[in-house]
Amino acid sequence: MSVDYRIIAPSEATAVFDDPSNHHPTTILCDLSELLAWIAARGAAVHPRNTCYSVVTNAAGDGAEMCVDSEGDDAITQITFYVYGDGFDYPLIGDCAARFGGIVFDRQTSEVLTPDAYLRRCRGSGR
Repeated sequence: MSVDYRIIAPSEATAVFDDPSNHHPTTILCDLSELLAWIAARGAAVHPRNTCYSVVTNAAGDGAEMCVDSEGDDAITQITFYVYGDGFDYPLIGDCAARFGGIVFDRQTSEVLTPDAYLRRCRGSGR
């Protein structure tokens, strides 16, 4: 089973909350090379996989499928993490949102969280 989290710009929150399946953000968070470099600097392995990327955060192979939506060539407007494995580095999602000025939309609970609120929830759940 995988769970998914979307990182979007704060200005997109209401529209995504109202219609998460059909809203396609247009506010730019970062460019693709900046995102991939930041994740690699965290020690995660990043591998291209079709139109997404595999992000592996530990030796056991726990990680996420990371898909990005873009405007133009590399201007990222949404980052979605489909998490698999119990050992995934969940704080990576909150730190990524903070780094690129985004917020986290939790598809499982339909919550829109600031990076700090998301990270507090991670610490509270032991993730």
